[in-house]
Amino acid sequence: MTVESRAARRSPLAGWRTGTPNDVELVELAFRSAVALRVDPDSPAIADLSTSLGVELPVAPNAVATVANRAILRLAPEEWLIVGPDEDVTGFVETLRGALGGRRGAVVDVSAERTTIEVSGRFARELLEKGCPLDLHPRAFTTGRCAHTPLAKVTVLLWQVSGDDTPVYRLLVHASLATYLAAWLTDAGAEFWPVPRAIVPGRPFGPTGNDPGGSPDGSLPGPFPRGPPNPSGRGNHSEKCRLRRRARLVPRLGSRHSCTTRLRRNPFGRLCGASLCTVPRHIPGAG
Repeated sequence: MTVESRAARRSPLAGWRTGTPNDVELVELAFRSAVALRVDPDSPAIADLSTSLGVELPVAPNAVATVANRAILRLAPEEWLIVGPDEDVTGFVETLRGALGGRRGAVVDVSAERTTIEVSGRFARELLEKGCPLDLHPRAFTTGRCAHTPLAKVTVLLWQVSGDDTPVYRLLVHASLATYLAAWLTDAGAEFWPVPRAIVPGRPFGPTGNDPGGSPDGSLPGPFPRGPPNPSGRGNHSEKCRLRRRARLVPRLGSRHSCTTRLRRNPFGRLCGASLCTVPRHIPGAG
């Protein structure tokens, strides 16, 4: 890859970052290198590949081995993924192919296939548990483990980098699904942040667009912005209700259709607002 082509690259999320470091922080690790390795675990090539890598290939299910600035994730009995920093891996791939020799196997550069989202903070596990069916408790999923799993209906490669009180997870997701997953994580993590932040429809990702992390004062509107309270004391119709009414999904019932906000405490003791829409049964002929 030439210098010009590297400079013209654009990651799926354009360096997106949001959240708070102590609670939950979400950040894209763009342009991480990735090399897929497939070889028979009983092949003599395993020893030669381990020598070239500088560490033995992990053979335990869902295990991760690290060496220097690279990590080797075992995905299947005959498949590994080697991830590392943003770099040209052409020489690295040729070295592994030389170690493989003419024996059955494959080494492929798949760096452009995925992007990486890092989820860190004391509530990182609670955030992922909202959409992940895996048991992420430390007794079942610990540092140095990885697994393919659905997350918010998207298949991701989940890797726990560190644990303790502020765990760090990395989600390797296909580039075409990264925007959706980032929007879901932002919405699901809103309860853990002191200032509500959300994806703004119609804005691209980036420092000048859909970048909640770029507005710590909360200047970016939420997904359903609300107007000032009306004289009755109840909140005005939310944007969500306006869209429903526009689509004729909610009858125009005048003052009998109202939106309000109630506070509840989540399991962590934080107050969360819930917008409630009340639409009474429509009586034919009523005004």
